[in-house]
Amino acid sequence: MKMTKRKLCFWIILISLIGMLPSLLQYGCYVLATDMADQEVPFIIETKRMLQSGQPWWSWSHDLGDNFIGSYSFYTLTSPFVWLNCLFPERWIVYSVTLTLLLKMLCVGLSSFAYLRKMSVSDVMSVTGALMYTFSSFAVSDLFYYHFLEPMMVFPLLLIAIERYIRRERYAGTGLVVASFLVFFINYYFAIGSMIAALAYVLCRICSGDVKTGVARVARGIGLVLIGALLCSFVLVPTIVHLEGNPRESADLKSLYQGLGFGLHRLATLFVPKMVEGENSAFYTYGFSSNAANVPVVGMLLAGLYVMRHRNWLAALVVILTVIYVTPLNGAFTLFTNPSYTRWAYALTLFCILASVKHVDEKLPVTSRHYWVYCAIAVTTLTAAYAAGFYINHKRYGVLIERTDIGVNVIILVMLAVQMALLLYYVKRNRPTVLLGCVVAMSMIYFPVRTLLNTDAFNKHGYRSEWCGSINQYLLDNHLPYHKGNFEWRSDFMAFYPNVSMLKNRPSFATFSSVHHNMPQLFKAIGCRVNFPTVKASRNVVSFNALTSVKEIVVFNNYLQLIDSLSPEGACPTVPIDEPTRRPSLGARHEGKGYVAFDNKYYIPMGFAYDSYLVQSAIDSLMEADEQCDVPLLMLAHLVVPDSLAALAGEVMKPGTMGGNLSIDSLVAERRPSACLSFNGDTRGFKARARMARKNLLFFSVPHDEGFTGYVDGAEAPIYPVNLGLSAIMVDEGTHDVEFRFVPRGLQEGIALTIMGLILALMVLARDLKSRRRSAMPPQATHAL
Repeated sequence: MKMTKRKLCFWIILISLIGMLPSLLQYGCYVLATDMADQEVPFIIETKRMLQSGQPWWSWSHDLGDNFIGSYSFYTLTSPFVWLNCLFPERWIVYSVTLTLLLKMLCVGLSSFAYLRKMSVSDVMSVTGALMYTFSSFAVSDLFYYHFLEPMMVFPLLLIAIERYIRRERYAGTGLVVASFLVFFINYYFAIGSMIAALAYVLCRICSGDVKTGVARVARGIGLVLIGALLCSFVLVPTIVHLEGNPRESADLKSLYQGLGFGLHRLATLFVPKMVEGENSAFYTYGFSSNAANVPVVGMLLAGLYVMRHRNWLAALVVILTVIYVTPLNGAFTLFTNPSYTRWAYALTLFCILASVKHVDEKLPVTSRHYWVYCAIAVTTLTAAYAAGFYINHKRYGVLIERTDIGVNVIILVMLAVQMALLLYYVKRNRPTVLLGCVVAMSMIYFPVRTLLNTDAFNKHGYRSEWCGSINQYLLDNHLPYHKGNFEWRSDFMAFYPNVSMLKNRPSFATFSSVHHNMPQLFKAIGCRVNFPTVKASRNVVSFNALTSVKEIVVFNNYLQLIDSLSPEGACPTVPIDEPTRRPSLGARHEGKGYVAFDNKYYIPMGFAYDSYLVQSAIDSLMEADEQCDVPLLMLAHLVVPDSLAALAGEVMKPGTMGGNLSIDSLVAERRPSACLSFNGDTRGFKARARMARKNLLFFSVPHDEGFTGYVDGAEAPIYPVNLGLSAIMVDEGTHDVEFRFVPRGLQEGIALTIMGLILALMVLARDLKSRRRSAMPPQATHAL
């Protein structure tokens, strides 16, 4: 067995290195385009800084500031592989990510191997199945989502724990608790899909009569799973509380039906390797949904033959999950928060692999007729799917197929031909070792081609070089100083790379993240889509930068060619920006390697007061009447308060009006004298010193979060929501110390539930130990008991 595992590890390492080779040769590391470079790497760096603080509660680098646990438990906070990356210097992150990605693939292979052996699969086919799972279409096509491999790794462990519980093996209860904890802890979002797939697994076992168990034992098993969930309540509860009311928390039920093209796309991914996410494929509009369930070499052939020849729980499970996969029922695996996502496809892939290797182990023949029927079905499906994809892109969305797109789709079809050729080679010989060789060969072709399509040589966007491994341009090469102090002001970055602010520890409202902030009105006011608020504001930037204390505006030279607003002629690819008339906020410039930094002439230090106020209902009406209105400029003129706080605001300020010509120069000049004398933000909140001319509300461009507790000169004071989701506190006349202390809501309750879960888990362990001692006693001793 040890030798078998060593062979598996050898093949995984070899295939992975060959697959990474195109990126390693071109960029020196394996950091793929889009999310892996845009989000995962900077989020790991931010996680490192937060964990080093000792109290990782509040991140100033996420939007205007956000709950770190709630925002990062989906990405990085709960990943042991991220913790390993945090041990390396930040300059080494792109290389350590390559290493940990390789470790992840090893863990995915070993966990799936352990599950297949648990299901009495032979050694050769367990290695083959583990390689199929590790280099499946879902795994390889989604590698740029760095956190997707952990759920793939723990799902087989959950199934092993379920099998042990069903078979009443030693420590079965403890094993189910630990496995459930890992599933929920590693990623709460993927835990939903994993648990629903596991539930279908158990129900099929019970309904088929394969498992003899009573209601009480099933209920106890559910209780053990819940204990596992309780153990990670210290993360889950703050996250759930934080996401309550989030724009991505729910979806319109009408969106469950994505159209015939979407179903055909999913059906096609059962037969063809998924090479790219949407952008270059026939299904442009269906990208980034993780629709990928293709098994290397065999596709659905062996799983289909297994289903045809068996009437058992596994056959039923494969049929049920396949139907769910290609229909709107898929939305159930995400609790209908995003019906288009198929990010549970690793479960369907694993069960199809189990059926395939079982079929081989049973030594049932695969005839040429089976092969040609399968090829006919695959070709017919792909023809219909591609035709529908091109038609929908052109007619509904106006997306024209380009030469690069055609080339990529040709590569995908060639990969299908290679897969079918290898499958034919296996069909003629029908030996397990031949199938193992075909899987290795296919993976050695598929993985590097997938990587190659992610490099500049095969991408139609020239600026993709900023993503494809060359994140070093921002992390290493550019000499923009790294800010080593605590948060005092914000920056405004103009770069293709959206999260460059995190790399340089210079907070900026430019976060690109899937965990959206709960301030839809504010994001709408600055020109962002409410359902995707993490995109940088496209209008009202000057007034918004003044409102949020932006001190510097940094423009990278390779971004200039698209910044029409900063050049009167339009494109300006090589000449540094020097046109303040197009951006009146640009002050003194400071040139560096690869960038130009400008002082913001309209910078206002954090924390300032107003003379007048407006009620929020008036702003809401204005935004409905004129979507292009400069609301941030109005919020510089008047403090916007909820209607319920109008009386409180009226005690210290006069009512404002929305009429008249507002000048940002005069408004900034009015706000600056009332700004705080000092401001210092850290991972627990901030401290500021203010000199107030009179009793008034002191505004801070800090999101209003109930986790904050306000203090004025050490005495607790209420924090009020103002300016469409930001914060203010009442301060008397004179010089005062103001402090906002943040503790994530639900953290204390989560810790209490975790302690409760730990007590219950110890009770389960004690019961398992007692059961083991009983089973180890001589027969007469057991009888005496």
